[in-house]
Amino acid sequence: MVALAALRADAMNSRSTTILAQLDAPGSGALAQDTALLADLRASGTSWQGVRFQVTSARTITQQAAVATLDAVVGTAAYQVVEATGEVRTRAAVPGTPMRFVLVWSGRRWQVQEVSEADG
Repeated sequence: MVALAALRADAMNSRSTTILAQLDAPGSGALAQDTALLADLRASGTSWQGVRFQVTSARTITQQAAVATLDAVVGTAAYQVVEATGEVRTRAAVPGTPMRFVLVWSGRRWQVQEVSEADG
C-alpha cells in the first residue's frame, strides 16, 4: 500500500496519465476516476505540489493468486494548490478514513482495481 500511495502521489503531483497507467488496472473504475481528476486539473490549469499520502494502517482481507482485497487508512498530508493565475493555496492535511482496496496482479506489480468505503 505504501508503494501504491507513493505512485498515486507522483501521478497527482505531475498530472501524469502515464503514472496512472502503472497505478490503476486497465479499464478499472479507479483508472476512470483518477483520469477524470487529472483531466479536471489540466482543464482548469491547476496543479498540485507536495501531495503525499500516508498509510497509517493496512490489513489483508482476502488474497488469491491475482486479486487481493485490503482495508487501509490513507491520509493526505498538507499540500499546495497552484491555480492557473499563479495563486498558491495550502490545503490542510486530511486524516484517512477506512477504505477498501481491490488490487489485481498485472504480472509485474499490484494495481488498483477499485476503491470504496470499508465495511464496518
